[in-house]
Amino acid sequence: MKSEKTLDVAVDQLLEDAEQRRLELVRADLDLCHTLAGVAETEIGLGDREHAARAFSRAARGYVEIHRLIEQGRGWDESVTNDLAEELANVRQELNRVQQLIQPPQNS
Repeated sequence: MKSEKTLDVAVDQLLEDAEQRRLELVRADLDLCHTLAGVAETEIGLGDREHAARAFSRAARGYVEIHRLIEQGRGWDESVTNDLAEELANVRQELNRVQQLIQPPQNS
């Protein structure tokens, strides 16, 4: 009986650690998405739309992955989840803005 309780405690600790790592990964990925969007904007300013498009594409893929990780998060405080959702929305706005810069002008 004691070994079962010890095992349960160990499993609970592993699950808690896994969720903490997931949270750290989400935060790091959010920072990376902001950085890649900034790189894309800089490349646009330098006139290199190809590199801008590649950086943007990586940031957009990161956004999708972050969204998936947030949905999988368990046991996070509501305030943490709300903060992540707000930051994810900020990334989406930044990506939308940069995407408009990357798209070539439409000829009328």
